[in-house]
Amino acid sequence: MLDYNCLELIVNDRYSFVGIERRDDRLYFYLPKGFNSDDETLQTFSAKRDLFFLLYQVFDKFKQICVEKGYLEENSEILAGDRDGVIKTSRGSAVGESDDEDEIIFYGKLSTIEGILSAYDEPKILSLVYRLGKVETIDYSKFHKFLHRAVFLPNNAAYIDYMDLPRKQVQFTTTDLVAMYCYLLYEIKLQLNQEVRSEIKALAEQFRQEYIGADYGLFEEDFFEIAIDTLKEALEVIDRNTPLKDADYWQFYEAIELFLYGELQHTEEGEIWGINNFYSVWESMCLTDIVKTTEPRRLLYLDRQFVSDTILASVDETKKAIDLSDTFYINGSRLRPDAVVIYPISNLIGKRSYKISPDQWNDRGYRTSFDLLGESLDNFIKIACMDPEQPKNMHTFVWLEELYETSGSTLIINRRLPENFYSFWKIDTDDLYLEDLHKMYYFNHIFACAYNRGIVACNSFDKDVLKVLGIPKNTIVLLSLFREGIYTYYRINELAEMFNSFSKKLHQRFSLGLTAIDVKYADTAYYLDSENMEEIKNRSVRKQFVYEYLIEKTIDRSYSNLKNIKIQSEFWLPKSGQDADIKETASFMDGYIQLNQRDFQNLARNYINSLE
Repeated sequence: MLDYNCLELIVNDRYSFVGIERRDDRLYFYLPKGFNSDDETLQTFSAKRDLFFLLYQVFDKFKQICVEKGYLEENSEILAGDRDGVIKTSRGSAVGESDDEDEIIFYGKLSTIEGILSAYDEPKILSLVYRLGKVETIDYSKFHKFLHRAVFLPNNAAYIDYMDLPRKQVQFTTTDLVAMYCYLLYEIKLQLNQEVRSEIKALAEQFRQEYIGADYGLFEEDFFEIAIDTLKEALEVIDRNTPLKDADYWQFYEAIELFLYGELQHTEEGEIWGINNFYSVWESMCLTDIVKTTEPRRLLYLDRQFVSDTILASVDETKKAIDLSDTFYINGSRLRPDAVVIYPISNLIGKRSYKISPDQWNDRGYRTSFDLLGESLDNFIKIACMDPEQPKNMHTFVWLEELYETSGSTLIINRRLPENFYSFWKIDTDDLYLEDLHKMYYFNHIFACAYNRGIVACNSFDKDVLKVLGIPKNTIVLLSLFREGIYTYYRINELAEMFNSFSKKLHQRFSLGLTAIDVKYADTAYYLDSENMEEIKNRSVRKQFVYEYLIEKTIDRSYSNLKNIKIQSEFWLPKSGQDADIKETASFMDGYIQLNQRDFQNLARNYINSLE
């Protein structure tokens, strides 16, 4: 087992290896770019332990994606059983300082954790604890199954002296070995934030109480040396007192032995655990986050190379706000930006609160009208609840007062309405201000909801807005909010024209538009250093100009109402610390390209959970 105090932290400036390296009989823990190896908060035993297990899970998820994509198919035997723990694939992103620039290498020579996890076989564990054995107690309900062993007496009575039935073994060695394994498995699973079956947890706790003690933790700085020494002594006693060692015994014994003694085995200098091209992992983390946090219609383009096909399913099933499928071709070559996303309205929205009170008008049996206090509107706003369908003569106020603070007959709306509420009032698109946009977003105005979900232009409001938002016909939205019927306020084609006008004005007046995202595995300081500007322009900036030009040509050709839409670029960079997730704009390229620093730990945790 690793002594995390012995790991020396380094951030590799030369190439993109992340993991543990042995050099000069010392262990170096290479962290991703964006970390500060001199950060005192990272120097503790617990901080190094947590970083190790976080990266362990990230590598495991990335490896799962590579297997799913078929990148490791040719090396499946190596993946399953290579004792050196080295897995190679000839497909992937470029690797710095490598003889084969298209090769990704996973290093797993420090395989103490893998040994414990790969040995997990719950049926086998329980069968070893509760084996089938000879018992003198006779279960008469199963008597008929043992008549072939019976001795028949002169009076035709059948006599059976024993049965093969489940019984708890008294064998000290087998049960204690399995309990020790369960203890190690449980401690590792705790570090990985993974669930453990109650039977395994009970066996682990039994071993802890008997051998370790309740106050000692395997991965706690003050106790791990004592716990490891105790485990080594227990393993020696078990092995010495086991007369019969079958294949099951050796499977668990070798996994435990590797965990306890693995780091003491001699390994040659060099990378012993990690990945040599972390850029591919960072790209996978960022693009997975984009998929999980972006409305599918707003995700216009994505480099799918290291994104799981499982989470791509919803993206593939959804019509895009703007079709860029044939956009990125130039001079017979296909270009591949990392992602292109259309902005949501929420990018412009800050926090504030509104006060609304119920209006007494009963609109054809529906009571959906509100006065917006202290705000100037030509008419009242209407709010309807769609799930469940709002009954007639029950005011929407009744539904909302369960969700928001009230003061008498006044509701205080200090956050956006839930998604099952929709609102509508006439929008004057010729006189549209940010305050109007804020109200539309907070009250889920049908136009704001449509745009936020990636509907930027529609020829049929009924088809491209109502159905996409999950609003069926002949519901309160049509019967009250729009009053479609005998006395029609707005027909569907009129609403479609109003929405198109709203979308067009949105892009003319506000900083909403498209973002071409390029994931960069580099320090922010590199991009802010003026001495690197020419290199950055040649390697990155000119490529972004081409992406933006091709997007603009597609919009001009096929989306006339979006000709004024803003198109810009972002570089996503890793960052760890309190100042992460801050966009640097003015100091790079005069604000033309945003440097978007993404917090590594948060992104890593989301990446791990997204593939569960």
